Amino acid sequence: MKNKCCGEHRPHLNVGSNGSGIEFSPDHLRGTGTDPERFLKHLGDLGMDIFEIGGNGRLQALSGLKGYIQRIGSRYTDLVLLVRH
Repeated sequence: MKNKCCGEHRPHLNVGSNGSGIEFSPDHLRGTGTDPERFLKHLGDLGMDIFEIGGNGRLQALSGLKGYIQRIGSRYTDLVLLVRH
């Protein structure tokens, strides 16, 4: 799934009422004065489990936030947030 810009067409992801999909861009967060790693940690503190969409289209739990942020660099990526039960 390529995510180079906001206007790019992407398939709809239905996560139901227990979650949400977000577009994540470390550079844009930094531009607003927000630390991307702290942002993701805050989502976890709010009771959300964070997943990325793997190359096979399956959800993969996000771990190692700093490594993930370094890996995606300045790209956009889609994340899925699911309410932790």
